Amino acid sequence: MSGTSPDGVDLAYCVFTYEKENWIYKILNTTTFLYLTEWEQKLLRGMQLSGAKLISIDHNYGRYLGELVKTFAEDNVLHLDLVLWHGHIIFYLPKQDK
Repeated sequence: MSGTSPDGVDLAYCVFTYEKENWIYKILNTTTFLYLTEWEQKLLRGMQLSGAKLISIDHNYGRYLGELVKTFAEDNVLHLDLVLWHGHIIFYLPKQDK
């Protein structure tokens, strides 16, 4: 998970089960990878970039996140069935929501 603050990527290893028409989850492991200065700056400047530059960053960011997930899984000897990611928020304009 990453939000509007480019401080780092939060990862959680969770187990989901479906019991009696309800989803149950357990968080078994978590970690935070602080952003490298390079990524912090790219994410902060995102609103000023052209569409082409944003697409390039998006592709590279996906690769970067994949590396972090791989490191997390290897360091904790995890078998991952699914990786979910909501993305990083670049265009957040809460005053326009009103």
